[in-house]
Amino acid sequence: MVVGLLGILKAGGAYVPLDPAYPQERLAFILSDARFSVLLTRESLIKKLPALSGNVTPVVVYFDREWDTISNPKSKIQNPKSSDRLAYVLYTSGSTGTPKGVLGRHRSAVNRLNWNPYPFEQGEICCQKTSLNFIDSVWEIFAPLLHGLRTVIISDEIVKDPYRLVQTLSQQQVTRLVLVPSLLRVLLETFPDLQSRLPKLKYWVSSGETLSVELCQRFQKRMPQSVLINLYGSSEVSADVTWHDTSKNQSLSSIPIGRPISNMQVYVLDAHLQPVPIGVPGELCIGGDGLARGYLNRAELTAEKFIPNPFSSENGAYLYRSGDIGCYRFNGEIEYLGRSDRQIKLRGFRIELGEVENVLTQHPAVKQAVVLLREDEVDNKRLVAYIVSDNISLELRSFVAEKLPDYMVPSVVVQLEALPLTPNGKVDYRALPVPENRRDLKRDYAMPKTEAERLIAEVWQEILQLEKVGINDNFFEIWRAFFTFGQSSSKIA
Repeated sequence: MVVGLLGILKAGGAYVPLDPAYPQERLAFILSDARFSVLLTRESLIKKLPALSGNVTPVVVYFDREWDTISNPKSKIQNPKSSDRLAYVLYTSGSTGTPKGVLGRHRSAVNRLNWNPYPFEQGEICCQKTSLNFIDSVWEIFAPLLHGLRTVIISDEIVKDPYRLVQTLSQQQVTRLVLVPSLLRVLLETFPDLQSRLPKLKYWVSSGETLSVELCQRFQKRMPQSVLINLYGSSEVSADVTWHDTSKNQSLSSIPIGRPISNMQVYVLDAHLQPVPIGVPGELCIGGDGLARGYLNRAELTAEKFIPNPFSSENGAYLYRSGDIGCYRFNGEIEYLGRSDRQIKLRGFRIELGEVENVLTQHPAVKQAVVLLREDEVDNKRLVAYIVSDNISLELRSFVAEKLPDYMVPSVVVQLEALPLTPNGKVDYRALPVPENRRDLKRDYAMPKTEAERLIAEVWQEILQLEKVGINDNFFEIWRAFFTFGQSSSKIA
């Protein structure tokens, strides 16, 4: 696939990743929305795609069947020179209930790939572990290649197993790693001797979630010979727009997202798009070379989020309204304060809660649905759905999983007679109850009956930190639904 991506870009095309693990409905939407002309795949994967429809019939190229032809091109392709050409379309969660395709430019990607506060050195080894659906994969694949460095491709199965992941990083002598804070926490909790296990891994890059002071301090204590960099960004800004070296922290109450990277600008603006003073919260609006072109087939949304830049004299310059809230500190660094809307980040995945709610209400038995990201225990985040339905035995997990990727499926569904409301008739999110501490949603609770069942249930309750376990519960479903990169991963492992 890496060879395929290079070929697409060299020919002047743009690539659209299609994850075979995605639900058929989501793949069908992307296929219809992108209207691509060429499909690169393998014979074993083509069967997982929904039936192609529409007026455009793509040319299908099979890597495994046509490799001899692919490796012996008969003609040379003149490489287009326009840096504003489209490089990729990455689909992210959409607040209206359907995913939206971010239009990434060559210029934007190259700006991020060329920025590096700690330049590559000869002999370094990097790794690629992020799905092509997510923007971090662009840096993981192309940054090392542009510098002639070796890259180790790590499978999803290994990434989800902390022991195999650390073993692979050690054996391959990887020197740089991009990961979300929740995965970093798992590695630090699982391996007290992480520094000695990974002596070559000097640069650790944290992105996708808020980095806590406690986790940062733990890293500095366990990894004194390594550097932890905190990055902030999104697909609309080619992954990253600000950075902060955590080794320079001095008794901070929170970890800042830092300063803009090269050729990027960050403005903190009020509702009238006027700059706010230092220390005053405002929306983070981003300008510079890293911005995407907008959203595919979404002109209104593009016009709403990508606006003319009033602070630039460059013709055609624009700003991206991120929806993130932050403020400038007195030292010139930026502090992230939260969101102005209902978009959240969970284990590095961007999720529009409205999209999940939209899918839930498509079920004929669901009258109303509200979805929240809850953290009722420290560093123990989970996606919780609250529904109003007359069907008390409703099974929603499989229904949602048919339409949304795994990371967007709620871990817990709470059934209510009615949603709590504020005096003006809006949903009172603060009044929504804390979910019972049970994470398996597919089966009704049935208490253990035999001595063996009671013994097993007690062990599960202790290890999985559950209040009760029934004979219909499935250990591995609970693990997958709730503990992926969660705080108890090391204990279970």
